[in-house]
Amino acid sequence: MIRLNPTSLILLGVTFAFIGTLIIFFSSLIGGSGSVSTGIIIFIGPFPIVFGSGEHGDLLILIGLTIMILMIAISYIMFRQRKG
Repeated sequence: MIRLNPTSLILLGVTFAFIGTLIIFFSSLIGGSGSVSTGIIIFIGPFPIVFGSGEHGDLLILIGLTIMILMIAISYIMFRQRKG
């Protein structure tokens, strides 16, 4: 099993965010025309606030919820391993 320290995880997250931003930037330069869709999930405590608009808003919300569930599961597993 691979063990990552918190600094590595933060660096990995920042790297993925930067790569995603670059992909969006360059794709807008290459194919400037198209439609815009958004999907946002905001958590305030245990309560989710969900927004979606555009042609693919429902799909983006579904992808966001899937990622959120995976993040919660991974956090639970990591917390349980740290305790035990």
